[in-house]
Amino acid sequence: MAESQAPAKLLKFTVQHYKNPNVSDEAFMKWYQEEHRPRMVKLVHKHNVARYSLFLTPSSLRSAFQEDLQKFRGKQGWKMADFDVTTTYWVTDPDHLRNMLSDPEWDEQVQDVEEGWIDQDRASIQVGWETTYVDDGKIVEPKV
Repeated sequence: MAESQAPAKLLKFTVQHYKNPNVSDEAFMKWYQEEHRPRMVKLVHKHNVARYSLFLTPSSLRSAFQEDLQKFRGKQGWKMADFDVTTTYWVTDPDHLRNMLSDPEWDEQVQDVEEGWIDQDRASIQVGWETTYVDDGKIVEPKV
């Protein structure tokens, strides 16, 4: 089986948010997908972000899979993350993300409109190199 070359490494920033506890899962997902996402897509595209994705995690799924996790892993320290949405940005240059966050449109179209929807007092952020080993069902050899 021939192995294809994986794309170059991208720096991955993951931001995990909590929704406002007074907002239902259904209303939050609808707002995020129908109102917030279109604004975000334009802004990340403007700043040369290579890839942008959302991972919405409603409490009903977290609860159901927490039961599975305990059943199959049986470890007390293992738990489903309690975030409501994970936003991920992949960039070839960290300045692309820095420029986006310092753009006045960020405050106007993102930060200011999240109030009432997203808990702005807490979030968890990760940064690291994304390396792909299986892509579209094919084993790929990462570039070094």
